[in-house]
Amino acid sequence: MTVEVDEPHSVRSGVIVGDADHSPPRNRPRRGPVVIVAACFALVGWTAIDLGPSTEVTSEAALAEPEQPFDDSAGDWIPLSFDGSGGFTGVVEGPDGIVAVGTGYRIDSPPFAFHSTDGVEWTEAEAPFEPGDAIASVVRTRTGYIATGYRPDLDSGVPPAVTPKVWASSDGSQWAEVATAGLPEDGTIVGSLFDGTRLTAIGWEGPGVHEPTTPPPDGSDGRIWTSDDGQEWYDVTPPGTALRFTDVIEVDGSAVISGGAAGRPAVWTAGVEAGRWNESIIATDRPDQLAVSIAARVPELVAIVRSAADVEGVVTVWSASTDDGWTQIDRRVPPDSSNWVRSIDGTLFAGAGFTRTIFPDGPELWTSESGNRWDGVELTAGVSPWPPTVIAAVSRFEDGLMAFGSRGGQPAAWVFRYG
Repeated sequence: MTVEVDEPHSVRSGVIVGDADHSPPRNRPRRGPVVIVAACFALVGWTAIDLGPSTEVTSEAALAEPEQPFDDSAGDWIPLSFDGSGGFTGVVEGPDGIVAVGTGYRIDSPPFAFHSTDGVEWTEAEAPFEPGDAIASVVRTRTGYIATGYRPDLDSGVPPAVTPKVWASSDGSQWAEVATAGLPEDGTIVGSLFDGTRLTAIGWEGPGVHEPTTPPPDGSDGRIWTSDDGQEWYDVTPPGTALRFTDVIEVDGSAVISGGAAGRPAVWTAGVEAGRWNESIIATDRPDQLAVSIAARVPELVAIVRSAADVEGVVTVWSASTDDGWTQIDRRVPPDSSNWVRSIDGTLFAGAGFTRTIFPDGPELWTSESGNRWDGVELTAGVSPWPPTVIAAVSRFEDGLMAFGSRGGQPAAWVFRYG
């Protein structure tokens, strides 16, 4: 399948995602030396964003208040209903409306994609998804949409063999599977990003079906890939041992990735030269920790850190700027079930995310203006707390907000409107 794009562009084959001014390397970069700059800070290759050294832990730190903080009491959450089984994993607004994607809770359930032009009326898209397919994320390109995930071989044993998968659509309603080259035969994609020039995907090489924040099976290694067209992919994983990559966002046209290296939470930033990374270690005093998600409140980055082995472990929140390095904001906030964090108009949002096993008690969504005080948002206030609700993604919607996840094992979403 080919997605059309206006000139100028670079075309080889496959899905065109936009300008391709900086082609990624044809081979995986050699493992170069790591230069230690400070106690817990290392540079790998070209530095795009200098986060500085980690600082001592403090509970006094806080982010600056946003100019227009989100006010949950100034509007209403309107529930949207969807058929099917599973939960949403991602949502994006693109050139032809809004696309929300999701995955079944059973390993043999098919994933799904819904399309809307107004955020209220939704239609299930036509797509060649197969039972067991998992969609981890969806991103917009200049002319369409790209979804990434993986397909398990349900007959291959335990853990099953898995293959990274890419799907593309020009309008959000019709999807096609993309024939890819350069991705491993056995592996998963757990997150992706389009920065205006190229696609970046994070995941694993090795067997087993697992989510970004759950411990991988033995023999699996974290990987980063880039692509200009969605078809040809190149391994640009930085040097390191026991690497895990959990989340990827865009900051000023560059990829920023959270995860862990050798049991320590870490964040990687990239510049225009593909395959060159800047690694910043978060100096937590807890052993075996993982940065499970990251958000950008320019000039700060905000990371959620949690145990790398316990998906319900204690959560801490850290911030970094180009001048001050990483500083712990507070302990045990947001709740310990949180797996993701995002910033919309300066307000931080956090939630449990898509999971087949965890259902948090209490509020389904958490917000914070400063990072050291979190307020719960109960989307299902006034109704029974059962079946449980999980929120996996938030997005702007007109002058309000959309929240996507699941309720009682079915896809569910809410639209917030001021009024």
